[in-house]
This record gives sequence, C-alpha cells and structure tokens, in this order.
Amino acid sequence: MGIFLNLLWILKILLHPQMRFFSGMNNVQSINSFEVRAMFPDKKYIEMEKLDTIIAVKDVDSSANWYSKIFGFTNASPPGHGFAVLKSPTGEIVLLLHQWEMDHHPTLEDATITAGNGLLLYFRTDKLQSFYEKAKAAGCIIEEDIHVNPKSGKREFAFRDPDGYYLVVSDFHEFDN
Repeated sequence: MGIFLNLLWILKILLHPQMRFFSGMNNVQSINSFEVRAMFPDKKYIEMEKLDTIIAVKDVDSSANWYSKIFGFTNASPPGHGFAVLKSPTGEIVLLLHQWEMDHHPTLEDATITAGNGLLLYFRTDKLQSFYEKAKAAGCIIEEDIHVNPKSGKREFAFRDPDGYYLVVSDFHEFDN
C-alpha cells in the first residue's frame, strides 16, 4: 500500500495544474490531500498543512490562563501537565505552551535566554478593539498603540505576554501579496 501511495503522490505532482509536465491536458485535475484521505480513511497520509507554534514559558498553567483571559482560548490539556494546547473558540489549535527545560528539546532547554528572540506572534482577528481593551485592562504593557500598518493597510497593536513574547494583533486579512 505504501508503494501505491508514493505512486499516487508522484501522479499528483505530475498532473498538478501548476506543474508544466502536461500543460496541454486542461481536463486533468489534481488530487488534494483531503481527497486522498477520503479514498484511504484507514491510512495516515502525511502532507504539510499546518504549522503549530510552540513557545517555552516559565509557568504553563499561568500562561494558559493569561491567554484565555486576553484571547478567550481554552486549554485542552490537563493542569500541571507542563504542556498546553490552546484552542480558539472555534476549536482550532492556535498556540502550544511548553514548560522550559522539560522533555530535553534543544531550543527549550535554557530558560535564561531572552524569550522570543526572532519570534513575533501575529494574530489576525475581527475583534481587535476587544482584545486591545482586554490587554490594557489586564495591565499589559502596550508596545505599539492601535495604528494602521502601512504595509498591510490594516489596524494593529503590539504588546508582550508575561514571558516577554512580542504579540501583534491585527485586523483580520488574507495574505494576498
């Protein structure tokens, strides 16, 4: 069965409309991963579809409660577990919290380094004003007040979470260009 799935993957690539192998075959359509899963429900067909961001925090339960208070996320993990799966009100996984120095992941070992160096957590929402008011009411230090980003043309503001991670909250938009 594994060989068949590999052949199916190669066929998908060769026949994909954006590929140039069979550009004259306009009636050929690609097979997406959802169709493959429907064809083989008992098999796990792996294709990169989503990136889940994990950040290291000093106190997972406290951080999970903070994200819940500001954004309304729910923690799908048990308290005291050292790991939290934060979900949006619609049930989508938004962010993962991991206890510093637990499980021996190389980039989560040294709690003395500055958290978030090179990382910006960017949230797109239809509730920007509400989140801004919750952040201010919670005593968060607002790094950038609500303003229009000249690149996206959308309103946004920036602040930090209790561990020092830099968060930007923007009016919802698609990434067109």
